[in-house]
Amino acid sequence: SLRRRQRQMCKETEIRELISKTTYLAASAYELELIKRATLLTTDEIADLVKALIVTYGEKGSTVWTEGKEITVPACRVPNAVDPVGAGDAYRGGLLYGLSKGWSWEQTLRLASVMGSFKVEKTGAQNYAPTKEQIADRYKATYGEEMPPDNKKVAGQKLPIKASVRPGTCLLYTSDAADDGE
Repeated sequence: SLRRRQRQMCKETEIRELISKTTYLAASAYELELIKRATLLTTDEIADLVKALIVTYGEKGSTVWTEGKEITVPACRVPNAVDPVGAGDAYRGGLLYGLSKGWSWEQTLRLASVMGSFKVEKTGAQNYAPTKEQIADRYKATYGEEMPPDNKKVAGQKLPIKASVRPGTCLLYTSDAADDGE
C-alpha cells in the first residue's frame, strides 16, 4: 500500500542519515544485509558514506572498506569453539582497542578476531578474561607476527571515537563533528 511504502521511505531516509553521520560502521554480514535491504544501498554505497565499513563473516574472517580499499583478514580459528554468543561484542572490543592505539586496519582486525576467538571457547556472553600475554600469544600464533605494542601513539591524532553499543545490534562509531551537528 502507499502508506506502507511511505513508512518504508521514511525508514530508508532516517537510516541513510544516521549512516552518513557515522565515522565507522561495524556490522555482521547479517546486519549488513538488513541495512542494505532497509536503505536500498549497496555495500559500496554504504562504504562511501562512512570513513570505514567493517563487516564480520564469522569463521570466514572480516573485511573493512576504507579510503577506496578493501582489506580482508582471516578469522582466528580455535579447535574448541562452543558458543558464539557475545563473539561480536568481543570482536568490537578488539576493534575499538586497535583504533584507539592507531594500529593499521590489518592489525586492528586481527586483534578483533583474536578477541572473538577467546569468547567462542566459553559458554555465556561474558565468561572469558584472557591475559594480555594470552592475547599476544594467540595473535602471533595465528598471524605470524608480534602484536603491536599497546603504548604506540600516533602523533597529533585526535581519535574520533564515540561508540553506541546495544547488545544484538551493529556498532556505530561517530566523530565529534557528528555530535556538533555537522
